[in-house]
Amino acid sequence: MARSGAILWGASYLTITGNVIVYATLFAFFAMMDSESDYLGGI
Repeated sequence: MARSGAILWGASYLTITGNVIVYATLFAFFAMMDSESDYLGGI
């Protein structure tokens, strides 16, 4: 859609960057909670 001019390239880059940050944060959270360490008192 950015090539057709419906949205701007800057908006596309910001959206993709935000999505990467959110998914990386979710992955890191679940990976950390899935580990067998006593992080955060073993919640």
